[in-house]
Amino acid sequence: MRARWTRGRAAIVNAGKLYIAETQRDVVEDALGKVSRRALVDLRVGADGDVSVLRLRVGDQTFGDAK
Repeated sequence: MRARWTRGRAAIVNAGKLYIAETQRDVVEDALGKVSRRALVDLRVGADGDVSVLRLRVGDQTFGDAK
């Protein structure tokens, strides 16, 4: 898995995007606001090095694929 340094943060090259339903947007924003905009992102790395974003974890809430 490759990463590059961008704006003071590590950015994972070729990572996909996580789409969150529009109806959950406010819930995600509220959750992020409560934890100083910090969250964990669960990733899957394939044998070919491709990276898929599985879910976003904010505090005790999970958004995206719950597998």
